[in-house]
Amino acid sequence: MSFCYFASDEILMSKNCRKHCEGTLNGVDLFDWKIQTNRCKISNESVLNHLINELNPSKDEGRNHKSIVVNGSHLQLPEMLFGESFVRISNQNDNFCIELNALSALKEWVDKHLKGNFEVIKVPESKFWNEKVGKGIKLEEYDWTWDTPFIGLTFFTSKEGILVSHWESCNESSIDYDMLKDSACPILFFHEVPFYDDFIHDHGEVHMSSKIRVMENCWFLLLRYWLRVHKVLIKVSDVRYFHKFGQNEVFREISHIKVNYEEATKFSEEISILKADEIYSLFKDTKFCNVTCERLDMSN
Repeated sequence: MSFCYFASDEILMSKNCRKHCEGTLNGVDLFDWKIQTNRCKISNESVLNHLINELNPSKDEGRNHKSIVVNGSHLQLPEMLFGESFVRISNQNDNFCIELNALSALKEWVDKHLKGNFEVIKVPESKFWNEKVGKGIKLEEYDWTWDTPFIGLTFFTSKEGILVSHWESCNESSIDYDMLKDSACPILFFHEVPFYDDFIHDHGEVHMSSKIRVMENCWFLLLRYWLRVHKVLIKVSDVRYFHKFGQNEVFREISHIKVNYEEATKFSEEISILKADEIYSLFKDTKFCNVTCERLDMSN
């Protein structure tokens, strides 16, 4: 699902906010910021082949198998992949940019396999599959939930090329949630952009998506990885970006929630039907949630 919203032309004009809406491209220009989204359809075969080629460590081997081959294992892509979709936020004065897209997220998923530090989640039925296959036959194992450490691309552009952004650790979040909740401040632009979805062979669901909100005094960006494996575990990995217009700072909050099913049922009897927002609210202040807060000074 993708929901896109613009305030009325009258409101946008009163805030000196310029609207962009052409085909799958949407966004606004406000102050020194350009916010762009591209919400495309599920990738066709041509796009999927391009993604496989980009993700394959060995181009020749991947081309032969039409899959991503890492250390002899064939990694499959999500069933619903929006490979051409993206969210891009850029500051025209400081040449700072944040970009979210499926390819970058999946590259870090592939990199986990190259390093051998991926997790293979086992469902209860797996022991029966192993018995059916028989001894002496090695099953390919990989992270079939596409769990990625991706937190977004952040960088500066210059005549010399791309410069890495340096984030500083903070003791607490500096995201102004009161400002975001202020109903008197109109939302000028909102867009939800999915990157990939899969129902993991009817064993649950996995979603990677983003939401961007622009108000007259700030913008807010959420990147979310959401996983539920029935009767096994729940994961919610969020990255939140926040900026107040007129300031030289961007704040980032990274949170990871991981709870096994048995523990989760102690918090709610309806755990199997709760959505990601409800899971986050339920566990954000518990031992199951790890949070890192960071700050970027764009003037440096």
